[in-house]
Amino acid sequence: MMMSSSSLSPFVVVDDKTTEEEHDDFDDEHPSERFKHFAASVAILAGTAVGSGCLAIPRATAPAGVIPSSSAMTLVWAFLCFSALCIVESVEATSRKMKRKDVPLHAVAEQVRAKN
Repeated sequence: MMMSSSSLSPFVVVDDKTTEEEHDDFDDEHPSERFKHFAASVAILAGTAVGSGCLAIPRATAPAGVIPSSSAMTLVWAFLCFSALCIVESVEATSRKMKRKDVPLHAVAEQVRAKN
């Protein structure tokens, strides 16, 4: 089911002429291209995780003790992983619904909000 561009915000450009064959090209990427995308994603995540903010957290939480600090950081990490997976699922579902591989985040938010 294709969405018309009138049902989305005026900033979303929806190509109503996207065919099923064009969408299938997304699944037919060469394995080396997939690895390049994966490696770039890992590099971005690693660079973010080792940022100065994460290096300062242990020093800031040291007065609370090792066990409470580690527990709090693990709990926050689990929450962030869960919320990231929720975003990935929403983007993937919107991508399949719109039959596009490049879906802006605000279009995902509109799709999720439309369900409620």
